[in-house]
Amino acid sequence: MRNDIEKARERRQAILSAIVCGAVLLALAAGLLWLRTFPGLSGWISGLLLILAILDLAQLVSLGRALCERLREIEKGELYDSIDD
Repeated sequence: MRNDIEKARERRQAILSAIVCGAVLLALAAGLLWLRTFPGLSGWISGLLLILAILDLAQLVSLGRALCERLREIEKGELYDSIDD
């Protein structure tokens, strides 16, 4: 059985990982939106960049859900219970 210090360390690592991934997703979305500002860009390319940016931002929702699930697993100790058997 793991102690509280190990659980806290794993929670911090999961949260930090989610923050880094979220920052990368936001940077990619910002880059796609910035590319839309180039003059002379045709309409369909601009629309495609917008759709890609929206899809990129939508991944933040699943990132948040995955983080919540991971924190729940850490709290319950599900991963280590299956290894001990």
